[in-house]
Amino acid sequence: MAIFTPILRLSCATAVMAFALGVSAQTYPQPANPGLAGSNPGVNRTNTNDALYSATAQKETDKDFVRQMIMGNHSEIDAGNLAVQKASNEEVKKFGQKMVDDHTMLLNDLTKLADELHIKAPQAASSKDKAMAAKLSAMSGDAFDRAYVKDMVKDHEKDVAEVKKEANSAAIPEVKDAATKALPVIQGHLEMIQGIQKNMAAGGSASTK
Repeated sequence: MAIFTPILRLSCATAVMAFALGVSAQTYPQPANPGLAGSNPGVNRTNTNDALYSATAQKETDKDFVRQMIMGNHSEIDAGNLAVQKASNEEVKKFGQKMVDDHTMLLNDLTKLADELHIKAPQAASSKDKAMAAKLSAMSGDAFDRAYVKDMVKDHEKDVAEVKKEANSAAIPEVKDAATKALPVIQGHLEMIQGIQKNMAAGGSASTK
């Protein structure tokens, strides 16, 4: 029996130590990640960083939208003035004047917004739109009417889609409000010019192609 006594005592000592360590582990829990002690283990840092990046990217998109809209308003005003001067169709002439009036109002609002957001506001239409204006200015009569109406339909279809998207997704509240305010105005323009195009096509004065 003497041979087993030291083993029995060692087993008891080991059991006591194991119990003590277990109590200690329960009483003093260790951080899930010792390298991030004090941080919130429930926060997914990758998702948080992705969300921040996405929000920052959207804000840059919002600022670019403001710049593009300012150039677009310059373009609509330029083309509208040409329509007032050169259109032979009275409906086209009146639409051109409405473009000047409405887009001057929108341009003023957007220029003010750009100043508030520290965005450098473009002072003129884009090069592409300037080229189109130059092409229109070389036309007159029915040829001008057809080209202007076709361009306005295409332009406003594109504008409605872009403004609607920005109104739904803008991260900058002021830009979201501006897009929401502009949307019904531009939608109204699209409906008007589509109606004019339809009337002109029925009368043989404009092409719908």
